[in-house]
Amino acid sequence: MESLEFQFRRRFDDSALLELGKMVNHFFEHVKVERVDDNRLQILKTADSAANLNDVLKMVDHFMEGHRPIAEKVLESSLQSKCEYCSDFNDDRVTVDPGVFVQGPEWASELLELRLLIEKYFAKVFRPTKLVGSALIQREVLKKAGYFKKFAHHVQPVGRPSAGYWKNIEFSRHDELNFDRLYEDQYSLGPLVLNPVTCFHVYSQAHILIPRHHSRVFGITGPLFRYESKNHSANRLAEFTLFELVALDSRDEVQKMVRAFDRSFREFVQFLGLPFQLQTASDPFFGDNATLRRDAQLLNASKHEIRIPMGPSDMAIASINFHDDTFAKAFDLQNLGVEATCCAGIGIERLLFALKSYGLEKGISERLRDL
Repeated sequence: MESLEFQFRRRFDDSALLELGKMVNHFFEHVKVERVDDNRLQILKTADSAANLNDVLKMVDHFMEGHRPIAEKVLESSLQSKCEYCSDFNDDRVTVDPGVFVQGPEWASELLELRLLIEKYFAKVFRPTKLVGSALIQREVLKKAGYFKKFAHHVQPVGRPSAGYWKNIEFSRHDELNFDRLYEDQYSLGPLVLNPVTCFHVYSQAHILIPRHHSRVFGITGPLFRYESKNHSANRLAEFTLFELVALDSRDEVQKMVRAFDRSFREFVQFLGLPFQLQTASDPFFGDNATLRRDAQLLNASKHEIRIPMGPSDMAIASINFHDDTFAKAFDLQNLGVEATCCAGIGIERLLFALKSYGLEKGISERLRDL
């Protein structure tokens, strides 16, 4: 086993090490990182790995620039009970690929009811204009939103068949021997990608949505896709469903909506009977100026997460985000009177996983009837 030691000029915390481990897993086979002390870590490569340790070291150095030991702050806690055996329930999903599942009848039925419960609950509170997001989105939307600068490694482009008629005829007459060659030759990347963020549909279409519906608060549900290499699991999915509330308005109004979203999300989790913590959070930014983005997000408390205790660790099931004028500027929304935006999202599969872990999934139907 080969190894290299990396000394960082600042102390790094456990969250940085965790995110770094995920990033190394994403790009390199049979490589791991371990802490030596507060400033040093060791990069280990097994004999099976084809990775160049110097390449790994460059990535580690680049990634660690985006992490500083800024403590996340718990804002509210409701931990009357904890789940001791969080995977001990009947999961009738069938794995297609890591993080991708065919849903069995029990999971599918409960997921549908939970989606209806979420949409109905927040419709009563905020009366948002209801939207359903598509699985595909223009690559240019992600580019405008700055997604490629932060999470390029999560993006999954969509290929399209070549324009040549006779080439496609050749492909349709393939045999098993040349199928792979023709497949690679006949398809190229198109202008669409699998959508990784639901609210991007709202910001990119706001010039149509706001005047058409005379609304500044939208509730959108849709499928999301994020490639995380070997980091997928039963509750960290490559394909999942997100419900999001999105507000676009003056800065004062949006800040009021952030507080309202924050309060109503906590009340909803309590309504379901789940223990939770509300805490400040930051995204695992990667790339140039990542430190500035993460510091700003934590210090301004512009991102809150609702986390459910799951045995020795916890799991984020929802987040509330204040974007200030980032997307108003990126999508040229000021002429609509939009000074700022915010969103609040619930991962529906993750929430169902938490409910099933606590044995609370049977209460979904009852609560849906009560609404």
